[in-house]
Amino acid sequence: MSRKQSTVRELRLEPKLASVEFARVAVTDLWTEDSGPIEKMIEKAASGARANGAGCLVLGCMSMAFRLVGRDLSRVPLPVINPLSTAIKTAETFVDLKIGHSRVTYPAADFEKLNQTVFGRIQSK
Repeated sequence: MSRKQSTVRELRLEPKLASVEFARVAVTDLWTEDSGPIEKMIEKAASGARANGAGCLVLGCMSMAFRLVGRDLSRVPLPVINPLSTAIKTAETFVDLKIGHSRVTYPAADFEKLNQTVFGRIQSK
């Protein structure tokens, strides 16, 4: 079992995960002038995911997410969830609703402990 499969199982997401598709491209290659090959990789990954029963494609690479912001992906056979756009919209929603994250899930920071790390050295400069 791969590390990814193990993580999916630990998080109890196996019933919701239809497929994991890999782009097999170096991050540096994502930033060439021509984005056509990237869009073709997305189309291929989405086709594979759809064949396995997926209802959407979630990008797992933030470099790809940044590169694809604002791109027309209407030819892709599944909705593409861009984690960058999703994170920004989630933050905007929290601000609009005047809510924050759960203190049960994310307790307040322990500043005394943080000051003993690299953050303490940064703050004192």
